Amino acid sequence: MNLHSQDEEFAVKEILACMDANLALVARVHEVIGRLSEKRVTLEEKMIRGHYHELATCLYNLNALIHEKMRAIYISPERVRKMVFKPEDGGFRDNELTDAIIGLKDSLKDLVDVQKQISRQLDDLIKSLSYDLNFTEQYFEHGFYSRITNDEDYLTVLKSILQRMAKV
Repeated sequence: MNLHSQDEEFAVKEILACMDANLALVARVHEVIGRLSEKRVTLEEKMIRGHYHELATCLYNLNALIHEKMRAIYISPERVRKMVFKPEDGGFRDNELTDAIIGLKDSLKDLVDVQKQISRQLDDLIKSLSYDLNFTEQYFEHGFYSRITNDEDYLTVLKSILQRMAKV
């Protein structure tokens, strides 16, 4: 029997939880886009909609990149050749694999922090859209768009995380 190490198991589960959080954020972006469709069209609404379409794209791209990195870790020909059979461990053991998975998990710490911030941002927008569409159009959208592009520009942060991960 060939078992994965406990460290690897925990790291994989954290990576998958991070990816699940990306998908949950995308689902909330879908909710925002649907709610924005219920109100009158404004310039700010178009800009907010475009911002969140791009953010969702970035989250999907991050998940695709993480999957690609995990695939490369598990099936790279160099790694397969280096695997050592250790009967006392119940089969093949690859410490480099475990280290690589843990390294990937550690590289996602910035992403986890940004996910929390994006979630709060989406909460505020959904709250306004649920409260009163007229209020959202007249008083909320302009300030919110300024906030998401200037004060809380998490899209730029996501893009930099994606670029950094693509280089590794």
